[in-house]
Amino acid sequence: MVTRKTRTPALTVAAAVVLGCVAAPAAMPTPTAAAAPARAARAVPPQQNIPELEAGGPARRVIFTPDRQVRRGPGHLDVEAPPYTRIVALNINCDAPGCESRVAYDGLSASGYFPGNRVTFGRPITVDLAADHDAPYEGGYFSGTFTFLGENQTLTVRIRAEEEF
Repeated sequence: MVTRKTRTPALTVAAAVVLGCVAAPAAMPTPTAAAAPARAARAVPPQQNIPELEAGGPARRVIFTPDRQVRRGPGHLDVEAPPYTRIVALNINCDAPGCESRVAYDGLSASGYFPGNRVTFGRPITVDLAADHDAPYEGGYFSGTFTFLGENQTLTVRIRAEEEF
C-alpha cells in the first residue's frame, strides 16, 4: 500500500523529469553545419571528349563515362542536340528487358528508358552527333544538354571553321 508521503516525492521526481526533458533542448547547444558533413550533390560525370565537327561532315561520338552510382529508378535519359547539330545515334548500353532508346526524326533530341526501381550507371553512354550543312562556317563551341535521371550535364561540340578543314 502506498501512502501519501511516498506519493509526493514520486510526483515531485516525475514532474522534475518531465520539466527537465522540456527544458533540456534549450540548454543544449545548437548543432552547427560544421558538425555534420555536408553531402555533395550527385551529378553525372561530364563528357569525356569534345568532338570537332565539320558542316555536313561525318558524325562524331561523345562519351559519358559511368560513375557506378546507384540511382532510384525507373530512369529516363533526355538529350538535346547543340545548335546546328543533329543526333545520329544514342547508345544507352542497357541489356535489361524494357530498356529502350529513341532518336527523334529530326535529330534534335533523343531519349532513353531504364526499367526497374534502381538504376546503376555502370556502362558508358554514347551520343553520335553530326553538324548540319548550314552550320556556321566561322566555327565555335555549341552546347546542348544531357539529362540522366534529373541530373544535368552540358553536351558540347566544336564546329570547325571553314579554313580548318
